[in-house]
Amino acid sequence: ELAQRKAAKADQIARAYFRVRETQGRMAVANQSLASQQDNIKTASARFRAGLAPAYDGNFARTQSATTTAALGTAEVDLQRDLARLGELTGIETQALRESFGTHLPVQAMPPLPPQDQGGVLALRRADILALEQRLRARLMRDGVAQAKVDAVLAGQARTEASETAGAVQEYANALGAAQADVAVALETVQAARKRVQTLERAVESARIALGDTRMAYDSGLDRFVSVYVAESALFDVRQALVAAQRAEADAFAVYFTALGGGWQIDPAAAAEVRAHRHE
Repeated sequence: ELAQRKAAKADQIARAYFRVRETQGRMAVANQSLASQQDNIKTASARFRAGLAPAYDGNFARTQSATTTAALGTAEVDLQRDLARLGELTGIETQALRESFGTHLPVQAMPPLPPQDQGGVLALRRADILALEQRLRARLMRDGVAQAKVDAVLAGQARTEASETAGAVQEYANALGAAQADVAVALETVQAARKRVQTLERAVESARIALGDTRMAYDSGLDRFVSVYVAESALFDVRQALVAAQRAEADAFAVYFTALGGGWQIDPAAAAEVRAHRHE
């Protein structure tokens, strides 16, 4: 029970950490968009003074900048709340957490999935399953089941004669099956979340290119500012969606590792290879 409580607490801390990183990501998106929108204001104003654009181009740009500034303010409030929550779980003061997180947002990449055995099976390390297995193993040996046969019985490859022990073996098999089903569902969620992140990463790149092309056309007098406004908004929205998707992917990984029982050591070289592959 103690191990399970620790695992649950670790899951809460991980989720709180991911929430802070998501909020920081929202702030980074807003700040970068503001920088771009300030350039839009300068361009629209210069074109208006030169008689090349109407006054409402500048008004469009200022309105968009004001909206993004409001979104940044909301994210700053959320960050304070998220840091306070993480502080409650870790016992670390909010200000100390804020300083440790800083303003730099690292590139997040989820670790590689845990290795499988030759049969494609993942070893469960869940405390409840391990405890049940240890109790059943001790009971089988007390009932006279040979050591060589115990592993076969637990693997479902052999049977025990005593009806009481057979019932305990079935209870263990049911619990193990339920745990394996939890892992399978969690893995499907991880894969779906990862696919969405990859899709949005491509969408962000497409939106960035579209904005650049649209701004170039406007600067050349070949398009209206409303096109820049729409392209800027589209990039902002899809980048915010990517930040949310990355947080969902991180949460899915936390659920998956918790379902397995945790305790996995991540190989830095393997993690770097995954990051490189994802950004090819």
